[in-house]
Amino acid sequence: MKYAGLKVEDKLSKISESIVAKQATDLLVSKLDDIAWILNLRGSDVPNTPLFVSYLIIRDDATATLFCDQTRITAEVSELLTSSNVSVSAYEDTFPHVSSRVSQGGRFWLDPGSTSVAAFEASSVDGSAPLKAETPIELMKAKKTEVEMAAMKSAYLKDGVNWAKFLCWLEKTLAKGEKPTEVEVSQQLETIRSELEGYIGPSFETIAAAGENGAVIHYRPVPESTSPVTLDNSFLCDAGCQFQEGTTDITRTVHFGEPTSWQKECFTRVLQGHIAIDSSIFPPGTTGHAIDAFARRHLWNHGLDYKHGTGHGVGASLCVHEGPMGISSRTNPVALDKGMVLSNEPGYYEAGAFGIRIESVIAVRESKVGDGSFLEFEQLTFVPIDKKLVDVSVMSPAECDWLDDYHALIDEKVSPLLNGEPLEWLRLATAPIDRSGLATRCDKKTWPLQDSRQRRSVH
Repeated sequence: MKYAGLKVEDKLSKISESIVAKQATDLLVSKLDDIAWILNLRGSDVPNTPLFVSYLIIRDDATATLFCDQTRITAEVSELLTSSNVSVSAYEDTFPHVSSRVSQGGRFWLDPGSTSVAAFEASSVDGSAPLKAETPIELMKAKKTEVEMAAMKSAYLKDGVNWAKFLCWLEKTLAKGEKPTEVEVSQQLETIRSELEGYIGPSFETIAAAGENGAVIHYRPVPESTSPVTLDNSFLCDAGCQFQEGTTDITRTVHFGEPTSWQKECFTRVLQGHIAIDSSIFPPGTTGHAIDAFARRHLWNHGLDYKHGTGHGVGASLCVHEGPMGISSRTNPVALDKGMVLSNEPGYYEAGAFGIRIESVIAVRESKVGDGSFLEFEQLTFVPIDKKLVDVSVMSPAECDWLDDYHALIDEKVSPLLNGEPLEWLRLATAPIDRSGLATRCDKKTWPLQDSRQRRSVH
């Protein structure tokens, strides 16, 4: 309960109401992250994700049975489950139990998007047909409770400390003339974050991509072909953590030498899209698909684009990619709603040259604009954006205000948790941007933003 906010029995009660409404008797839950969320438990069976192999059957009377490796159930967990009306059975008994319930007149509700053929066969005995429909669990899980949100903010603050130490180390290492490989840089990042309290492990394999490797969207460095990180090329790092408090996912593209004017222009167009998403204010019922073009418009104006989604959901110490919502050019009927946590990650990739991605994680919250029914995003990520790659000549004053305000927020949140060289590095990284060369007005290709200082007021 420390990081959950909802008791297991409360979740089961709400789900059982849906089971009754669907005229079913049982719901078979197959998705491991759904099971972990419902039971307020985490495990270690899946790499990079704190899940445990299991099935869960929820009945219309708000009782449930967990099917798993019973030898791994501790006394504390057993007490929690028992007090929540959850019994435990062997994993291999799942489908025989399903068939037995059906033979006794039960009818199962199965989600066709996450249920195996074997489950459908087990629930179709004696001429019975299961109910095939999406369940409400994924959407319930996506809307974080106040407790979950507070915990995730704590996780991202920890990761902000991690990134400050990491980028400080990398810049100073390159300044000394050293050329660490992508693998060595990844290892150093892991060493730094492993020292953080509550760190469980990475939320995915780190993407550490130097120069042209950054143009490979899901690049992974391997010892046999790793490239050096140098002052002569850009460096894209996409990394995330699993903390007890939450799951993080952050990407920054940096250049510690002298980027070309073309790299700076591309980076700035990506940054403008990132700012446009972060600054969005929208009415209830708005989908991620409806705002995806905000992130791409500044790239489209110059014949550029990226071939991936702009944002995905992020779990609360669960999966780093979580549904059902998202921000993408693909149609998704799920509306953005208060409590949802998503990534904001536009990019640009030039094969054989470089890659750019700026990814922060944002949370949907109520906006003070209008009658109070509108929504906006709250920033959860506290990692500086490389000012060396910013071309202020193509930015509006409001966009520069956004960048300065964001960096001021990082300084306010992260600086008290640092000392020594990392603190000095962060103070320089978050200092106001040099606005010499800034256009005196917004051109027709830049969307104006409202005063970002007002936008960043604390609710």
